[in-house]
Amino acid sequence: MTRRTLHRGAKTDAEKQRIGASDVAARKENEQLRRKVAALQAMLKNRDELLSDAKEDLKKERQRNMDLTIEKGDLEGRIERMEDRIAEMEEKKTSTTTTRTTKKKKNQEKKGAVLTTRSVLVTVEEIENEYKM
Repeated sequence: MTRRTLHRGAKTDAEKQRIGASDVAARKENEQLRRKVAALQAMLKNRDELLSDAKEDLKKERQRNMDLTIEKGDLEGRIERMEDRIAEMEEKKTSTTTTRTTKKKKNQEKKGAVLTTRSVLVTVEEIENEYKM
């Protein structure tokens, strides 16, 4: 080793050995630190990938939730329309039943009136027949 390669220009053999040993220790420590940095960078890269995947999953989940919300709204609208239809059908059924009942009552009243008129006529005819006899 030359004087320049040694740390701070050590002059004696003892100093050279001590400086050489400290250089070896510093190199080992530097290598350990490089390994730690590489490991941390790998962890950071892995963490970034996981974060990116989580963001994509979150985006997909939000889209799915939005689709489900839209589908829910569509279904609620369909349910409301069906309920309206059912109400209209019930209303029509009630009005049809009322109309039929009213028609039946009117027909019965007419028949009753006819029967009443006939019975009255029959009664009047019977009375006339009885007087003629």
